[in-house]
Order: sequence, then structure tokens, then C-alpha cells
Amino acid sequence: MGRYWERLSKWSAWLLVIVLVLEFISGYGISHFRIFRVIIGKADAFKLHQTIQPVAVFFVLAHLLPQIRRLFLRLKIKRMYLVDAILILLLIGLTGGSFYLFFL
Repeated sequence: MGRYWERLSKWSAWLLVIVLVLEFISGYGISHFRIFRVIIGKADAFKLHQTIQPVAVFFVLAHLLPQIRRLFLRLKIKRMYLVDAILILLLIGLTGGSFYLFFL
């Protein structure tokens, strides 16, 4: 199972870079709309910023949780399947919560 966690961490790191660049551009498009109106309008920037938030939460968690798993491996926890289950539930639950708040 560790191999899948490593792949998830690696892929989510690269996708997180793309998502955070979009987040940065849309955030500046909202606050400095006179400068960024050539790239993106204020209304579109606000819509993009709101839409990308749950995706950013998923990629941050997907990048963070394998590192937490690695910490538990160093502590030599005997029942790693429980740690894996809890981390997967955290990933699903927190991502689901952010999507719920987005659609609320």
C-alpha cells in the first residue's frame, strides 16, 4: 500500500502547483482587477477562485497525508492498516466537506 501513497503524494504535488498558480492568478484578479483585467475579469476570477477551492483542499490533503503516514512508519506502529484506513477516511471526509461547503 505504501507504493500507492508515494504515487499519490508525487502526482498531487505536481497538480497542486498548477492549482495554486490558478489560485494565485484568480486571487490577484479579484483584488487587483484593474491590473489583471487583461488576463481575467473580476467576475470570472471570483468564480474560478471559488470553484478551485475544493480541488486545492483535495490536493493539499493528498500531498500531506502520505507524509503523515511516513511519520507513523518511522514510529513503528504495528497496525498500519488502521492508520491507512483513518488517513483514507480523512481524505474522503475533508474533501467531501469542502465540496459540500462549495455547493451549499
